[in-house]
Amino acid sequence: MEQKGELGSKGYRTEEKQRGWSGRQAARFNKENEEVARAVDNQYGTEQIRLTAAVREELSQRLHELGLRGVEPERRATGPIGKERLDLILAGLMKYNQLKRSHLSTMYYYNTVGRGRDNLISRELSLLLAGGWIERERYNVREYVYRLGYWGKVLAASFGRTYFGDRRLLLEHDLLIADCMTRLQSEARAGGGRVDWSGEYEIELTGELRPDATGLVTISGERVDFFLEADTGSERGGTFGQKYPNYVRYAAGAVEQWQRKFQRRDFPVVLVVTRGREIRLAGMIEEIESRMSISKPAVVVRFYFTTSGRIEKAVAADPDKGVLLFEQLWSVPFSSDRYALWG
Repeated sequence: MEQKGELGSKGYRTEEKQRGWSGRQAARFNKENEEVARAVDNQYGTEQIRLTAAVREELSQRLHELGLRGVEPERRATGPIGKERLDLILAGLMKYNQLKRSHLSTMYYYNTVGRGRDNLISRELSLLLAGGWIERERYNVREYVYRLGYWGKVLAASFGRTYFGDRRLLLEHDLLIADCMTRLQSEARAGGGRVDWSGEYEIELTGELRPDATGLVTISGERVDFFLEADTGSERGGTFGQKYPNYVRYAAGAVEQWQRKFQRRDFPVVLVVTRGREIRLAGMIEEIESRMSISKPAVVVRFYFTTSGRIEKAVAADPDKGVLLFEQLWSVPFSSDRYALWG
């Protein structure tokens, strides 16, 4: 007799046999459906945090016990000292999703020097780990990756983000975004400036435009707005080109609103950083050139491309130099030269 089975929490059947299939066929069917469901989870999130009165009350008690204010994620990337830093670590994980210890050190412990720095980082992260605010997973022999734990997700839910997906399959993508943003932050700070930024869950954009992050670099009164797109090299070559029409449509409809709302003349530049090789970068630029030639947009969106290999090479040559901002690492469409973002 045919087994109907039960519908699992992710929407796929979990019985051992389906429609008289063999155990091996059923296992393959379930594995394929699990992979589809996992991809959907990563995009939309299926873990929902329900804020009941009891959960809210316990959240308030736990915040009080650890001296946390429970701050909403802010559009800035400066790290204050003292207990406020624990709040900012949680806010940073709400923005970036996954961060290595080195990212946290750059963002929130830059004003702590000497031998006590590592001990301070370990002590404060241990407080958050013990309280269930964050969780960690081994990334390599030297570092852990940190994510929001249950109570960190409850805190995020109190600000409106109630669904969470499994980000582990997006680890390298999230870390590439964090690499870029923390590097920009440290370079701007060294130049007496700052970076105000927003993670993907905070961006309020219309239409289909969904950049990985947005930011504003300010140094000596000069400003550059940007969108960030991170490419791990795992997607097929034409994927990024499909985003070009979204940027053009958004720019055409929003440039006046952007200028009026933010009192800034120029529309943001689009920074594209790929872990792929130079040949992949060349293919991405070629596709953008082709689309720009065909569409003839009313508002020209400026794209800057570079690779993580270029960045790493420049940092190795001069670790103290602001490579992302001041080094000629960026390629642009219709030019064989390389450019700096600043200066």
